[in-house]
Amino acid sequence: IGDVCDACPDESNLGGVACSGTIYQVKQGNLTGRVGLRNVLVTAVAEVGYFVAHINGDDAWDNMLGADYSGIFVFTSSEGEKPALGDRVDLDAEIGDFFGQTQLSNGTHTVLSSNNMLPEPVVVSPNDVADAMPRGQALEGVLIEIRAVTVTEVEPAPGPGDRSEEHTSELQS
Repeated sequence: IGDVCDACPDESNLGGVACSGTIYQVKQGNLTGRVGLRNVLVTAVAEVGYFVAHINGDDAWDNMLGADYSGIFVFTSSEGEKPALGDRVDLDAEIGDFFGQTQLSNGTHTVLSSNNMLPEPVVVSPNDVADAMPRGQALEGVLIEIRAVTVTEVEPAPGPGDRSEEHTSELQS
């Protein structure tokens, strides 16, 4: 256990292990620097990273906030090591911002278990997650489902942070 001069006085962090926190704390700006997320679920894996979340039933699940602020992207680069979809991991990483989205990077993870069930997506309306809507920011990094939409552009022009030569895998409604 640390002491009052330690960054995390209530827990052991020998060898520079990051202090424990939750995705909720990270996403709401209550933590900075490095953070240790414990027993989070990998909900998606992409070319340059993966998404993790606290899900209902987890020790870190916040009954007041629910799914809001419960997921986050972990940037690894295309060469970086990534866990598999459905893995439960402990993760130590650096909190940062990428074009207005909070994300983690420069991290290491330890797989605790594999092939865990994914949560059901949070069903939202298009207006809930439209540009500049507060719920959209709260659900950034969370597995969602949008019903009753019309796709107006199969592959819109790349936005901030996208490279023009890459396929964006985005839809515009």
